[in-house]
Amino acid sequence: MKTNVSIMIVALLCFMLVFNESTSASTINIPADYPHIQDGIDAANDGDTILVNPGIYLENINIMKDHIVLGSLFIVTGDESYIDETIIDGDSLGTVIRMGAYLNGADDVVIAGFTIKNGNGGGIKCIGSCEISNNIIRNNRSRKAGGIYIYGNGLIINNLITKNHAGDVGGGIVSYGGSSIIRNNIISRNISDHTTGGVHIEDSYYVTVESNIIIGNTSGGNGGGLIFYTDNTHCIVNNNLIAKNSSSENAAMSFAYGDYYMANNTIADNSGSECGMRICGFGTTVEMVNNILWNNGGTEVYAGDGTQTLFSYCDIRGGYYGEENINLNPMFCDVENNDYNLMEESPCIGTGYEESNMGACPVGCENMDIADDPEGLPTVSSLHQNYPNPFNATTKIEFSLDQSLYVNLEIYNILGERISTPVNNYLEKGNHSIILLSTNLPTGVYFYKLRAGEYSQTRRMLLLK
Repeated sequence: MKTNVSIMIVALLCFMLVFNESTSASTINIPADYPHIQDGIDAANDGDTILVNPGIYLENINIMKDHIVLGSLFIVTGDESYIDETIIDGDSLGTVIRMGAYLNGADDVVIAGFTIKNGNGGGIKCIGSCEISNNIIRNNRSRKAGGIYIYGNGLIINNLITKNHAGDVGGGIVSYGGSSIIRNNIISRNISDHTTGGVHIEDSYYVTVESNIIIGNTSGGNGGGLIFYTDNTHCIVNNNLIAKNSSSENAAMSFAYGDYYMANNTIADNSGSECGMRICGFGTTVEMVNNILWNNGGTEVYAGDGTQTLFSYCDIRGGYYGEENINLNPMFCDVENNDYNLMEESPCIGTGYEESNMGACPVGCENMDIADDPEGLPTVSSLHQNYPNPFNATTKIEFSLDQSLYVNLEIYNILGERISTPVNNYLEKGNHSIILLSTNLPTGVYFYKLRAGEYSQTRRMLLLK
């Protein structure tokens, strides 16, 4: 479940190029051309790009035009640091970014590469059609949909959606009507006082929820992680990790009406008083292949009258009827630290459909990607992604040196403040690793930067407590 930044940049650039050629669209730079983002949007024509330089913008933005691209410098450089450095702060005065109105939607709007926070009325509301990609959406509040609200067609990909709060429905995301794709997001620690802590889908047509991490969300009522309440709908739910969500009723997921297909999901350690997965509504059909349902609520699955379940090649605690289902401990690597990879001895390996693996996560409790020469020593210097990521108590940072030299490894918070220097000394050529402790660090995004001679690399990691 890795973010495909390069594909996203190509897509955005192609999107911008098409409109530049077809409508003589222009680029408006903020703050060089206009001091405020809203000023740039007001001056823009359909198809223009508003390119925002790093800074903190205290604004509540309305976009009522079509084919607008609103992006930070991330969309032209691919540098993820611009996401953290380009902040749109709603200042608790209203929705941070609103696209369209109830009777007048905005079509084909792109929002990419920002930190969007402190909205009172939600982080992003899209009425029409939009793409929301590569953003951090956090600390927003609304009665309905604390993080993102889509009324229409939405593409929601590669975002971190965390610590948002809904008084009624959908702490993280609400998709209502239309067709949406929700892919490669981390949806974490969102809260709904009533229904659905993580993702709420209602009255939509075709919806894909794929390759997301939905973890640690809370609902005061039904559905800690994910709820579908749709009629005559076809939904695909593939390759998601849905873990450690909590609710007073159904722990992980709830399905009502429609047809659902689920493959290779890991649904584990969700807590609720009734069940892990609830299926209800006459005519509801849920087909599941290669899923793991383990340690969720009182019972893993409740299927009401008039529903149909077609489960095969799944590992379900307590067992469930269907072809080649098993009831065996899946042997996750380290659930205390949110590591749901499978141990090499797991019974879920090779026992799925056509001898594939079950669940969403890979095999192996260490994730090493080191370029070695035939003698086992690295031929290039490199800094690897920390593992596990997201992490809780500890994480491992690995790096390789192609020569012996003085090395500096520093940890920074989201504000760019250095908080520790775990390595600052001379090291021999070879592969090295450290264990980073999260003691006294709050939940959030952090950066670690390696400097070794002329080599310098920065990576981002996510701490969830």
